Amino acid sequence: FFHTGVKKRLAPFPRMSKLAGGMSEELLKAYRQALYFVETPKGQILLKVGERSPELIELVHQQNCDNWAYITAANPKSEILSEEENGSRNTELENLLSKDSYAFFKGIAKSPEDSFPAEISFLVFGISEKEAVKLAERFNQAALLLGTLTGIPVLRFIHPF
Repeated sequence: FFHTGVKKRLAPFPRMSKLAGGMSEELLKAYRQALYFVETPKGQILLKVGERSPELIELVHQQNCDNWAYITAANPKSEILSEEENGSRNTELENLLSKDSYAFFKGIAKSPEDSFPAEISFLVFGISEKEAVKLAERFNQAALLLGTLTGIPVLRFIHPF
């Protein structure tokens, strides 16, 4: 799967200028501009919010499903945890996905400038929006990506922390 590379100290997620929902403008921007990578047998693909991905469409068709989610268990409530804590949380998420027999590929979400810590994530096939949101809530996630056969990732906020 994907190696996160060299460890380095990164700035925490921005928390200033809170909007009515409680999330900062900077954090909203970070989610929208993040690069969502997926490791597949054919190589790495890149997903961006609102941008159609022909490679994703092909993957969804290969998995014979209509929908998908891109989710992590890392950094709950957008609060940065240690690599060990995030690893443990993602192992728990991966075990749940396997137990529920979902097909998935590992990936990594990161900021374009590496200004936020990279997060190990999962592209999960055939999961309903309801089930994906339940998983995101279980791991106290602020957001996740959802999509269908269109291959266009949609950012879905869960908790406005």
